[in-house]
Amino acid sequence: MKDYYQILGVSSSAHASDIKRAYRKLALLYHPDKNPDPSAELYIKEINEAYDVLSDPQSRSAYDLQRENPFHVAVEEPPRHRDPAYKRPTSSRPKRKSESERIYEMMAAYHKPARWMIITAFSFCVLLLFDTMLPVRKSTDQIVDIRHSKQAISRGSYGRVITANILVFASGNRLKISSDDGDHFRIGDYIQINSSRIFGIELDVVGKNAYVANVPVSIYGSFWFGPAALLLISVIGLCFPKKIELTFNLAVGCFFVLILNVIFVLIS
Repeated sequence: MKDYYQILGVSSSAHASDIKRAYRKLALLYHPDKNPDPSAELYIKEINEAYDVLSDPQSRSAYDLQRENPFHVAVEEPPRHRDPAYKRPTSSRPKRKSESERIYEMMAAYHKPARWMIITAFSFCVLLLFDTMLPVRKSTDQIVDIRHSKQAISRGSYGRVITANILVFASGNRLKISSDDGDHFRIGDYIQINSSRIFGIELDVVGKNAYVANVPVSIYGSFWFGPAALLLISVIGLCFPKKIELTFNLAVGCFFVLILNVIFVLIS
C-alpha cells in the first residue's frame, strides 16, 4: 500500500491547505516540462495520485481507515475526475455491505466506550496494587469456635483431601486458615486481624507468640490469577489504542474478567 502522506511529504494529521501547498510545490518541481529527469514523469503520476486521494475528504477518510487497519477490506470507489464540473453517474441501488463490514462498523462505533472499558479495568488493577501497598488496618477479636473443613479432590484414579480450619469470632466474622496453622490458635484467644486499607480484605491473623497465619481464600491469595489476567488484557489494550477490532475484543474480555474480580473482592 502506497504511503500518500510520505509521497507529498506531509504528516497524516496535515490540514487540507498544507496538502494543497505541498502538492503545488512538488508539481512545479517535478513537472516534465521543467524537470528533464526521465523519472520525473513517473514521480509526478504518484504525486497526482496521492493528491487525488488526500484532497477529497471522503477518499482520505477511507484511505486513513485502510492505512490504520491494513487487514480491513475497503470498498473501492471509481477514481475522482479532475474536472470539477464532471459528475459521476450515481447508481439508484445502494451497494449492500458484507457481514464483516457491518461488524467492523459496529466495532468502530463503540471504539470510544471500549477504550473507557479498558481504562476502567486498568484503573481497578492499579487500585488493587495500592490496596496492597498501603498500611494495613488492624483489629482485635476473640475466637469463640474453631471448625474443621474437609474437601476431597479427585485427579484420575488418585485423590486427596484438603483440610482447613475456620476461625469463628465473637463479632460473627469467620476466617478460613490452613490446617497447618490451626494448631497455633485456641478458643478464647484474642488475635489481631490485618486487613487491606481500601477494600478491607483480611490478609492475615496474628496469634499468640506473634504467629502469623495467612488467609489463603482471597483475591490476594488463591484468586491472584484474576487481577493478573485483567492487568495483562488491559495493558495490551492500552498499548494498541488505534486497533479497532483488537480494542473491541479486549474490552469485551476486560468486562467479563472485571466482573469476575469484583466477585472475588466481595467473597474475600
